[in-house]
Amino acid sequence: MVYLIRFLLVLGVFGMFSCNNQENSSFKMPNTVVQNAEREFKLKIEQLSEAMVNNPGDAQNYLVRSIAYFDHGDFNEALVDINKAERLNPNNAEIAYYKAKIQFKKNDPNALNSAERSKDLGNQSIDIQLLLAEIYLKKKDFTAAKSYIQAAENIYPYSDNLQISKGNLQLLVGDTSTAFAYFKRAISFNNSSFDNYKNIIDNYYNLTIADSALKFTKIAMSKFPNRRELPEMKGQIFELAGVNDSAIAIYKKIMVSQTNRPDLLEKIANIHFKRRNFDSAFIIYDELFNKSNENQRYLYRAAECYEKKGQYEEALEYLEDEGDDFEDSPEMITRISRLENKLKLNTPAETDLYVAPEPAVKLKVAPKKPAVVKPSLEPEKRIFRGELEDIKPIQKRSGMNIKKDSIK
Repeated sequence: MVYLIRFLLVLGVFGMFSCNNQENSSFKMPNTVVQNAEREFKLKIEQLSEAMVNNPGDAQNYLVRSIAYFDHGDFNEALVDINKAERLNPNNAEIAYYKAKIQFKKNDPNALNSAERSKDLGNQSIDIQLLLAEIYLKKKDFTAAKSYIQAAENIYPYSDNLQISKGNLQLLVGDTSTAFAYFKRAISFNNSSFDNYKNIIDNYYNLTIADSALKFTKIAMSKFPNRRELPEMKGQIFELAGVNDSAIAIYKKIMVSQTNRPDLLEKIANIHFKRRNFDSAFIIYDELFNKSNENQRYLYRAAECYEKKGQYEEALEYLEDEGDDFEDSPEMITRISRLENKLKLNTPAETDLYVAPEPAVKLKVAPKKPAVVKPSLEPEKRIFRGELEDIKPIQKRSGMNIKKDSIK
């Protein structure tokens, strides 16, 4: 028996080296990590769900599943579970803290009540001090925020989350340089925290410092390949830098695995609309409206594509044919009135900004009305695949004036 065990161990070692050699010949680690992380997440949810069936009155199971959803970015599901945990155990400081944390992520004003309740229930941790600091920073109550930041520093001055709160305070008072010094210090204190990277990426993005936002996004994507929001963040940064075709390519790639993403389709349509390629924008807005007829926004945006081209009669016809369910809505009445006035005044189209359409196809219309030309999609342009420094000449060609990161 001992010899058999030794033989199996040796065989396992050789098998391991064999697998490593195969992996090295075609390295696909990021996709594998994403798939493994998703499997682990689903397995964890399944196990917790089974435990709840066996013991439905255990608040701890709901708390743990809520945290799992929160870490996965599913804040709605996290809130559902934390509410169930609270009903089962209403006087638990930890449950109140996580409820406040979820509510804060969802911009729920009740986050303050939940956080203060956690503190009243005996939670004096650095986490609750910093959460309260962030809540008061959002309210622009700097005095209260500073007091909680100081309380957190008294507990542990080397906390990465403490550096984030200090940076957020400096950012709000206008000291950008000091703020980003704190944000970078947070990463140096804890470079395994996704939130630390997301914080600095978001702040660079908000300040339109595209090169640094992209730099930290690429680092984060290599460290956290299972975070689903990172590719979308990268696409948004490309939009910011004016590299729109690359942004579109990223959004399309995301939709291969996340098929039900009308928000990303709308982002692509908005890019086309912004670039005055109204034909390509119309195709997508029209598709979105057909899939979700109750969403008037898509209907009006599609009609605006005709309107921007000076095709007021087609815009009117589209609204009347496709939007008969909303004919009595104030916005529909206003839009139809505006289009009728433009027809009377023969208002010129935005010809100086309009991109000429591709060969067109027919758009469905009601009987006894002239056919409306349905625009065709814009062909894809150059995709940005270079290194960070290559973004500068592309921005120059696009006419964008993107700020550079001067913070050391």
